[in-house]
Parts: sequence; C-alpha cells; structure tokens
Amino acid sequence: MSILVNVSPTTEFKFEKVLRQRDSLALFLFLIVVERLLEVMMETEKKDLLKELKIERNKVDLIML
Repeated sequence: MSILVNVSPTTEFKFEKVLRQRDSLALFLFLIVVERLLEVMMETEKKDLLKELKIERNKVDLIML
C-alpha cells in the first residue's frame, strides 16, 4: 500500500493490523481524517482556490485551481 501526497506516491508500507467497522479505533481514525479534510477545504475556500465541488450519491468531485 502507498498513499498519494501531492500527486507523488509515498514509499510502500504493509498493513500490520486490520480495523473492523465496529472497532472504536476505526471510528476515531475516521473522525481525525474528516476533521483534517474539513480544515483543508475551509483553507482552500479562504484562499479562493476551490473552483468546483460536486457531491453526488457515490461520488465527490473536487476541482481546485
């Protein structure tokens, strides 16, 4: 597994443990990610870099300048 950071993949890493949906840690990690995403989107909006945001049933399109 690797993650894209600024369109460049990180070094690959191996999952050590699986989180299940009902695991309290999974919910905590989800909330951390959502909070950070909200911060990034708010900062992007403040800097007027957000061009378009479409939210549909199973799809989110985010277009930034």
